[in-house]
Amino acid sequence: MTASKISRLVSLLSYVPLAIVFHDKIGTIYVERTSDMEPAVPRNTPCIIARGAKISNFRRGEILAVMAPDGHLTLRRLVALPGDHVRDDPHYSIVPNGFLWLQPDHPEHACPLPRGKTPVALVVGRLHSAFRGNTALVQSKNTFTPAMPYE
Repeated sequence: MTASKISRLVSLLSYVPLAIVFHDKIGTIYVERTSDMEPAVPRNTPCIIARGAKISNFRRGEILAVMAPDGHLTLRRLVALPGDHVRDDPHYSIVPNGFLWLQPDHPEHACPLPRGKTPVALVVGRLHSAFRGNTALVQSKNTFTPAMPYE
């Protein structure tokens, strides 16, 4: 191995601790692989998931990242908080403490789970931003707004 290759390797390895801290404490980069959340988050859209979200800070309409039973992340919209009344065909239910009511935006294409009553423990974080084309879209007050073009 030449000195320049070793130098490049050491340079790359210096970023590993930063990447680990970012992933564990701040957020993660995720690519939405399904069409469950179209049109808000189209299939194959890169997203940044912000970790550390508290249930007391959740707002109805937000898009959350949830751990699916198969171990993969998936995105779902927060429809109801604990104590809310929701229509669960054919009758109404009350969302119990420790649970959220989540739904995909595009239910015809959605995987069956998680949908409806979902334990808060499965929530990994909230969708911070998604990237479409050359524009970063940031979730703000339940909608996505263009943040900045990037190149």
